[in-house]
Amino acid sequence: MTIDWLDAVMQTGVIQNHNVSLSGGSENAKYYVSGDYLDQKGVLLGYNYKRYSFRTNTDFKPTKYLSVGTSSYIIAHNRDGGRASLLQAAAMSLMPKCITMTAL
Repeated sequence: MTIDWLDAVMQTGVIQNHNVSLSGGSENAKYYVSGDYLDQKGVLLGYNYKRYSFRTNTDFKPTKYLSVGTSSYIIAHNRDGGRASLLQAAAMSLMPKCITMTAL
């Protein structure tokens, strides 16, 4: 049995990105709120990335000469580095076809 090592460590990569935002206000007060979700499945098995983020902005104008605002951004992410090595898989796939693995 011959194994294609590149095929064994690769998969179809998929990216999903979803976001929602809301903004509004009046002449003296404004706000902006948003959320984001990113899910990326890499082309190598085990290489994945997920990110969650949340943003808020507020602006208040209590007087004609004073403006006060806040801005915050929170992010959480997970990087899975995987275990597959593309270089090793490519090197093993280029080995002569006479070297095969046999099932016991």
